Amino acid sequence: MSKKMIWLLAIVVAIVLILVVVLLNLNQLVKTGVEKGGTMVLGVNTTLGSASVSILGGSAALDGLKLGSLEGFKAKQMFSLDHAGTKVEIGSLFGDEIRVHDVVIDGPEITLEFGKGGTNWGTLLDKLKGEPAKEEKEKEKEKPGKRIAIDRISLTNAKIRLAGLLGGEGISVPLPTLEIKDLKTGDGKGMEPREALAKAISDLLKSMLDAVKAALSSEQLKGVADQLGPVLDESMKSFDKTGKAVKEALQPEVEKGKQFFEGILGGKKKQK
Repeated sequence: MSKKMIWLLAIVVAIVLILVVVLLNLNQLVKTGVEKGGTMVLGVNTTLGSASVSILGGSAALDGLKLGSLEGFKAKQMFSLDHAGTKVEIGSLFGDEIRVHDVVIDGPEITLEFGKGGTNWGTLLDKLKGEPAKEEKEKEKEKPGKRIAIDRISLTNAKIRLAGLLGGEGISVPLPTLEIKDLKTGDGKGMEPREALAKAISDLLKSMLDAVKAALSSEQLKGVADQLGPVLDESMKSFDKTGKAVKEALQPEVEKGKQFFEGILGGKKKQK
């Protein structure tokens, strides 16, 4: 056997071995990529329990995904899910543009927290539409980032947990099934991850606010009122004794309530 043939065989064997190592570690590579990418782009602590990729089936699954809260918000996390499945072109994971056909997210818990500057998801959306973080810019200079094209995202059996409301903690509102389609550029190519996330979160936030508005106009509004009743009664009983002190203590919560109802009801007071 000639030296040329020996070298050729050695190269082929090396390539095969590299591919085997990559495939064996692909699940961990995807897990690490999701955690690092999510933390860098979203600016919140992102953790993933596990990822599993099926080469033959062209699918991937994420289990135990959790997104922490943005700075300035108190909730422990803003998003969590047990399981999400995707149909993806496996070969595209190794290229510059990841092609995803379907993302199915079932049963997530989404925390919609109200603060002085608005909601946590509204704040995240503003952040994604703004300038990239310094760390992200530096990484882009070193190497152009991957782009992503998604045909469809389906969100089913989701629950919205309200936070940051006087008397409204712990209330859950069901979110109707949400479909987000064609997260791509006008010519059908992949978008930057920030752009794709901003578009998806914009649709999600609108759907959440609509669901909360509809729920609070009926049964959930009564739930808030039931929780508020005892708090206000106790405050009124104490008012004569403490006067100015009670008023000052309640003022921040009153402002939260005003901001909430202005945001949800469009600044219009309901007439009985």
